Amino acid sequence: MLQLTYRTFVLKGGNINKKKIIDCSISLVNELGIENFSMRKLADKLELSPSTLYYHFKDKGDILDECIKLAIDVKEIDYPFESLEEFLIKYYHLSLSRRKYVKFIMNYIHTTSMTDLIKERVTELTKIKNDNFKRLLDSGYIRDIDPEVLYIILGNTAKQMLENEEIDDNLIKNLIDCLVNGLKKEA
Repeated sequence: MLQLTYRTFVLKGGNINKKKIIDCSISLVNELGIENFSMRKLADKLELSPSTLYYHFKDKGDILDECIKLAIDVKEIDYPFESLEEFLIKYYHLSLSRRKYVKFIMNYIHTTSMTDLIKERVTELTKIKNDNFKRLLDSGYIRDIDPEVLYIILGNTAKQMLENEEIDDNLIKNLIDCLVNGLKKEA
């Protein structure tokens, strides 16, 4: 597991450390988009001088790499499941609990050229996702379906859920019931 150590400074904006800078960076990218994210805007949001950012990070790319390390925590994504319902509940609850990170990843990988670190993390994430989907397909819980179709259904559903700030557990349960009824192998 990746373990980050953070050095804390007391500034006019309060205590500041790398984790706070990374969290603020993710929020700022989600708010402004990756193209409009800058060290100056980040410093302004944190109420500190840009030189403090450069003490912690060499440049914007360095900050974004650290954001990706935090956003793609693959140990949370590789989960066991005993049924289609359990798989869907874990998949959607994980997506919603990490909403700001998922949104950041989507902003980042769709709008910039990826660094080697990002490519490595996305490849690892994709492999785990594909392994989970393959286990789901091989489990006998669902009808024969093209893995790409399953990915499109689950991915687009997760995307819509992430965009809906007012989603609740009842809506998730109804969604999962619909998906289970549509995907479940008939007896």
